[in-house]
Amino acid sequence: MRHLKVFGMQRTGTTFAMETMNLNLLATTAHNNEFGHKHSKPLTAEEMLLWAIFEADKMHRKDWEEIKERKLSPIIIIKNPYSWFRSIESWGKVAWAPGYSTEKAYSDWNKKYAWWKDLLENPRTPFGKGVILKYEDLIRDVGSEMMRIASILQLEGVWDPITTPKQVDQSAPFTEERRMYYLDSSQHFGLFPQERKKITKLVDWDLMKYYGYEASYSNS
Repeated sequence: MRHLKVFGMQRTGTTFAMETMNLNLLATTAHNNEFGHKHSKPLTAEEMLLWAIFEADKMHRKDWEEIKERKLSPIIIIKNPYSWFRSIESWGKVAWAPGYSTEKAYSDWNKKYAWWKDLLENPRTPFGKGVILKYEDLIRDVGSEMMRIASILQLEGVWDPITTPKQVDQSAPFTEERRMYYLDSSQHFGLFPQERKKITKLVDWDLMKYYGYEASYSNS
């Protein structure tokens, strides 16, 4: 059994990605909040040991032994920084609560994706080789993305036929209209010019190039 650990910001598709991988990747278990929280900094080896003391008894010993041998592969999911603005704005939970601003949201975005970039470039026990998973690519072609992950991580393969979750976290079913919004080739995502300029100014675009995104607008 291989184990995958999902990391990503809120509203980037972390649960959707986890459930999709668990449905389609052979002999593989994807985790969200085991081995540290999915929205947080990866645990150090010492922190992971403490986690193991309290939590590993819930796992099969063989699985835990494999994870200790750096067989926990990080999957970093990310969404276009422009479309993420609408995702987080309409969430209605923590993000736009009093005291939480657009500036704070994108500061967290930059900080956390820098953490996860470092994990991919410098994997440390128990983490091994990882994969970047772009939300847009996942919803464009689930099968191709599952096969890409399986190939990079040398997993046993994918189920045939490919299936996708019908509903995630009791949210509304994923509609074709919603899918096409995130695949907007114009990269406008229904944003007002002042919103696009603000996002362009707040995002660390040097960091985003690593993940395959570039600024679509001038921040002048």
